[in-house]
Amino acid sequence: MAALTQDRNTLRRDAVQFEFPVAANTVLYAGSIGCINSSGLAVPGAATATLKAIGRIEERADNTGGPRARSARSSDGAVTASPTAAPPT
Repeated sequence: MAALTQDRNTLRRDAVQFEFPVAANTVLYAGSIGCINSSGLAVPGAATATLKAIGRIEERADNTGGPRARSARSSDGAVTASPTAAPPT
C-alpha cells in the first residue's frame, strides 16, 4: 500500500486506549497504521523490522516542526492525537 497523504476511514473495534508520543516532524493520518520506533515514539506504519505496530490511527496527529509536541492515544490499536505524553516504559 502506498503512503497516505490524507485521512482514511478505517473500521475499528472499541477497546482500551493507550498513549504514545509522536516523533518529531511526523504526520500520522487518521485511518492509517501506526507504529512505535526504537525510541518509543509513534511513526507511520512501514514494513521494517525495527518498528512495532500499535494499530489504526484514530485522529490525525501532526507534529510537523515540533520535537514531541503531540502524542497519540491508541484503542484496540486505534491512535488519537492528545496532549504530550512520555514514551512508554
